[in-house]
Amino acid sequence: QRHPMAKAKTCFRTEVAPRRELWVADRNGVIVAVLAIHQDEVDYLYVATEAQGQGIGTTLLEHAKALSPTGLWLGTAGWSRERRPYGDNNS
Repeated sequence: QRHPMAKAKTCFRTEVAPRRELWVADRNGVIVAVLAIHQDEVDYLYVATEAQGQGIGTTLLEHAKALSPTGLWLGTAGWSRERRPYGDNNS
């Protein structure tokens, strides 16, 4: 189930941003990617469509891994609430 954009923005502004460490990537002063982490868990990773395929998301995840050298968990959204270790390719 997808959230309407206005609801998603409100949720990010009121629930995610105040409670997580945020890292952003920008292009010419415009934010094109956001990573939200809490301790050893990536809660949110967004890369704008026009910035995808350029390694920006990978760079943000590598940064998160450096901040959590004992391991990193990726949270999932919507239909799955399962936590998985980053790099776990087993389905």
